[in-house]
Amino acid sequence: MQLTVKAKQLGRKRDLIDKRVIEIEDIGQAPTVAQLINAVVMQQVREFNNRPNEATILPLLDQEVSGKISFGNVYNDTKADPSAAVKTALLAFQDGLFVIFANEEEYTKSEQVIHLQEDTIVTFIRLTFLAGSYW
Repeated sequence: MQLTVKAKQLGRKRDLIDKRVIEIEDIGQAPTVAQLINAVVMQQVREFNNRPNEATILPLLDQEVSGKISFGNVYNDTKADPSAAVKTALLAFQDGLFVIFANEEEYTKSEQVIHLQEDTIVTFIRLTFLAGSYW
């Protein structure tokens, strides 16, 4: 199943992840928020674990367009644990560290049903908490 996703962070002008199409396991047209998070996290963990360990010159040229070039040094070659990543993502959602929007509707509960269509864009917004306190 193909899904269009993007990720934002409050207070930033640019998206964390621009609109992009990812291939996730088939979760049907009306999955729950928890099923959607599970499918997206599993896809991202697979992509992370399958990334090449060597940097090539082509990604550097692609990054030049965005104005930020990183050399892709990987200092930790440990593979991500899919079940731990899903558990962490679900806990972060329940704790309110990010929200999900789809079809111009906010989803706040993990048991809510999302009605997915071909043109649905799922937006993950990472919430930023203020540091400090008032005296």
